[in-house]
Amino acid sequence: MTKQRLTLEMVQKYLGQEGKKYNGYVVFECPLCKAEGNDQKKHNLVFRENKGGLLKCMRKPNDNHGQKIYEAIMKKERGGNNELLQ
Repeated sequence: MTKQRLTLEMVQKYLGQEGKKYNGYVVFECPLCKAEGNDQKKHNLVFRENKGGLLKCMRKPNDNHGQKIYEAIMKKERGGNNELLQ
């Protein structure tokens, strides 16, 4: 099964954030870190469209925040609910 590729527009729409653009990547506030009381600087979640739509939380890379958010975005794109951000 092939993973559907994320686009910047999908991530921005889901998170409700524009993100801050750097050379080759965009940073966002991680909603999962925020729920834990972290990410005060709003830059934990990194999206790299040029790396196949990579979405990764830099504060907790082993907690799979990026994967959880990816799955929530894909579910929302297929018409599901937005439970991560509620």
